Amino acid sequence: MLAEAKVVVHAWLRSGNTASARGVKAFLAETLARLPADFRLYALRADSGFFVTEFLVELERRALPYAIAVRMNPHLRRTVAGIKQWTPFARGLEAAETSYQAYGWQAPRRLVVVRETIRERPEARGRKLLEVPGYTTYSASIGVSKDQWDVNVYGENLANSHAAVFESTQEFILADTPLRPRVIGARIDYRF
Repeated sequence: MLAEAKVVVHAWLRSGNTASARGVKAFLAETLARLPADFRLYALRADSGFFVTEFLVELERRALPYAIAVRMNPHLRRTVAGIKQWTPFARGLEAAETSYQAYGWQAPRRLVVVRETIRERPEARGRKLLEVPGYTTYSASIGVSKDQWDVNVYGENLANSHAAVFESTQEFILADTPLRPRVIGARIDYRF
């Protein structure tokens, strides 16, 4: 897509089980061939599905400027955790840069990192980069039985924790399954 003109230059229709980067070099060549010869490309943007060595090497071979979201891994987390100097550019947002060399790369590449301060921007979405805290739930029940009767009083999630039991950020949309809120109830059973 050409961002300024909002025009789709080229597309492939592929099966749903195809990896994002499959055939990316051929797709890039076909897309660039459709652009006018005097067209100036300011930057190519792509999501983390295209963060593969083959594509980065091809972009660099063609001297195309790019910005691609990075797939997170333990080595990258350590690299980011080692950044000491951050530059604020908006409330609760900071940027930094470092060099990073992934396994199999011939040389390091420039990595620009943006981080959000959750306490300053509680509406910030997504996962924390270096820490995903757990949560604790408390549940209790007490009951008595007499003859054919059972009576139980129970409470679930007594601390009313607002944690998510599942998160997904596919297609850059945060979707989570929240923990059920506090529930207090009673149950009466009769055995025939």
